[in-house]
Amino acid sequence: MSSKVTEIENLILESARTEIEKHGVLGLRVAEVAARAHCSITQIDRRFEDRNGFLARALGDIYEESVEQCENTRMTEHTI
Repeated sequence: MSSKVTEIENLILESARTEIEKHGVLGLRVAEVAARAHCSITQIDRRFEDRNGFLARALGDIYEESVEQCENTRMTEHTI
C-alpha cells in the first residue's frame, strides 16, 4: 500500500508543480491540482494535513531540484 500512497503523492506534487509554473503560488488552486492528479481535495488534505503543508512540500521539492541543478552546473563548469 505504501507504494500506492507514494504514487498518489507523486501525482499530486507533479500536478502542483504544473499549476505553480502556470499560475504561480498565489494562483494555485487545490481543486485544480486534485483534478489534474485525478484525486479529491480530501485525499490531498489527508496526505499533507492542509494547504500550507501541501505547498511547503511542493515548494521544498522544487527548491531542492533547483539547488541540485545549480550544483551540477557548477561541477560541470569546473571540470571543463
